[in-house]
Amino acid sequence: MNWLGKFPDPFLAEIAGQAEAIRRAAGSLEEQVPTLDALSEAAARDGGVVFTGMGSSYDACYPAVNELAARGVPALHVDAAELLHFRTNALSSDTLLVVVSQSGESAEIVHLAASLNARPDPPLMTSLTNGLANELAERADLRLDTRAGPETGPSTMTFAASMALLAAVAPILGGDTTSDATARARTGAEGAAGAVEAFIEVGDATASLLEEVVDGREILAVLGRGSARAAAEMGALTLKESGVMA
Repeated sequence: MNWLGKFPDPFLAEIAGQAEAIRRAAGSLEEQVPTLDALSEAAARDGGVVFTGMGSSYDACYPAVNELAARGVPALHVDAAELLHFRTNALSSDTLLVVVSQSGESAEIVHLAASLNARPDPPLMTSLTNGLANELAERADLRLDTRAGPETGPSTMTFAASMALLAAVAPILGGDTTSDATARARTGAEGAAGAVEAFIEVGDATASLLEEVVDGREILAVLGRGSARAAAEMGALTLKESGVMA
């Protein structure tokens, strides 16, 4: 995307970079097949599946949890701080814990991983981070890399790349073969990347329209259900981080 450098604002550049981040994540699946195969073997554990994260990383888990629920697979979705302080006793040695984190260095995430490592009966912990040179990945039993790349603003590329990887993780945990799950994830990722690029092309016009609609309104509501809830929650979080009541 040669036009990526035309964005004067680095945050806009990272928003526009989501399409390529999705493609990088999906493209990395073939290299990460051994880890995905290990996840497939772990799916037979009796302790259930728990997804956790904070902020946008937590939001990115919504589609995976919904897909597993639709397949009849018990899957919990718990905020990492809640899990750390109140719910770790619900995790057994048979639990498969998937921890999603942009940096792998957030305080609650690191403390959670450290506390679980110190237990005599820790759950099987899988990390999903942007790069593997971080404390969470070093403490995890299985490690997945989103390959989102450098990101300085609020999570945009990492959020999208996380969902691209989780699009393979969920069906694998639901019983699909690694090859079928990764093929499906790559197809979906290309469709999503194309949709992002198409939206960016009309971004200025859409932004102008939205500016007219929301001008003077003190509160915004961002709505979505099912898999779309991930984007709705992420959108509301980004607006709140920008000082908008959403």
